[in-house]
Amino acid sequence: MKLTEKQKNCPHCHGGDNSKDLLSLKYSNYADSEVDVFIEDGQLLCDVDIGVDNRDDYFNKKIDVAYCPICGRPLNEEEK
Repeated sequence: MKLTEKQKNCPHCHGGDNSKDLLSLKYSNYADSEVDVFIEDGQLLCDVDIGVDNRDDYFNKKIDVAYCPICGRPLNEEEK
């Protein structure tokens, strides 16, 4: 598949250290909590870090995805 310029330059789905989160929420009014959603290795990851009462709980969920939800680039094909 030939990629569009938007797909070639998408900051969300090309991975690496400069990859941009799809969603990043930080809550500090009640507790130090954070939610990050991003793409890594063809998977959509949701990381949740909840800090309440001097405890820090963490969990994540991984979902296989075929396309970037922002630019539509197929995540399981070689770039051309």
